[in-house]
Amino acid sequence: MFKKVEEHDVFKGDFIHVVRSRFETVDSFEFEREYIVHPGAVTVVPVDDHSITYALWQFRAPLGKEIFEVCAGKRDVDGEPPHVTAARELQEELGFTASQIIHIGSFFNSPGICDEKTEIYLALGLQKTDTSPQSPEERLMRGASLSLDQVPRLVGEGVIMDAKTIVSFYAAINYLKVHPLNA
Repeated sequence: MFKKVEEHDVFKGDFIHVVRSRFETVDSFEFEREYIVHPGAVTVVPVDDHSITYALWQFRAPLGKEIFEVCAGKRDVDGEPPHVTAARELQEELGFTASQIIHIGSFFNSPGICDEKTEIYLALGLQKTDTSPQSPEERLMRGASLSLDQVPRLVGEGVIMDAKTIVSFYAAINYLKVHPLNA
């Protein structure tokens, strides 16, 4: 129904890449759209044996403030499988390794303006290690722990407002309903 006819860069910076594409419909109508090209991302929900999860308060420049988020990262290492990215981000940001990294879902973050696809992982069998922050924001992140049972209340109260965090936490909660930790 839609065929991409042409694409060219509008802006390519260190963090963002914007393209303008021209499409043609099945009835020969042509139109253009600008959007962000993204390599994809991962989120990681680490859960210990007591259903405690770990997340972060991280500064986000577009908002000018810290927000509460799950561990996450851009798939910016060429050829790196997403489960490896997830394990790397878990160690860098939260200082954990995991004996199990389980893929529990995927979603498109904002398909009206960006092609970013995020892969969601659950990390189990946690072992504490050192963090290795890669940016000023990561260097000053603050970790936090909470019970997965607290997530609905924190979403309802507006403490958790980040979409990838909400989607990832609920994916983990739903996965663990089907696959309980101590079963």
